[in-house]
Amino acid sequence: MELFIIIMKQKRVITEDFFIGNLGNPEAPQSIVDCCPENLRYDEATVAYDEIPDHVVRKCLTSWMPVDNSNFIEVGLRKIIMNVNSMVWNFDLKGEWDADIQFTKYSGKGDHYDWHIDNFQGDCSDRRLSVVYCLSKKSDYTGGNFQIKKSDKSVHTSKFDYGDFIVFPSDREHRVLPLNTGNRLTMVGWFR
Repeated sequence: MELFIIIMKQKRVITEDFFIGNLGNPEAPQSIVDCCPENLRYDEATVAYDEIPDHVVRKCLTSWMPVDNSNFIEVGLRKIIMNVNSMVWNFDLKGEWDADIQFTKYSGKGDHYDWHIDNFQGDCSDRRLSVVYCLSKKSDYTGGNFQIKKSDKSVHTSKFDYGDFIVFPSDREHRVLPLNTGNRLTMVGWFR
């Protein structure tokens, strides 16, 4: 019997504003990619416009995976959020998703998402923690960096790699810079 050794990539950035990590197992992200719904599309909810004429706030493809049926993706993201919360913030969470898990693909030059928060008014106002999990290798795309504003108003920029994830309080402003080339695929979830 042959023994295979997987070199695990250690990545951990912990601040009061966010936690960045990597699961370190290249097989896990590929299993998730294989489950990604094929009906990714632009739609009214995806291409959103602000008050400035011809200014697109968000341009990306999306699809949704229900969280009401427990599966390895939902369980894995839930564990990430619960573990990070217990290490960093200790929020009193309800223990439930705010919405289905969103697969988001930035695939065209200029695809992006401007500055926003995830716990905006209405049905989304009780979101406590957000998670973004990258399903693309950083060599698969240029541009498309993730930025988050810290409490001190400085901006942290990350180029995510295969298996990287970030967890942050849903009231932190963040964005995805315009994509230049390639494809950037992520999963996004919001927890109460």
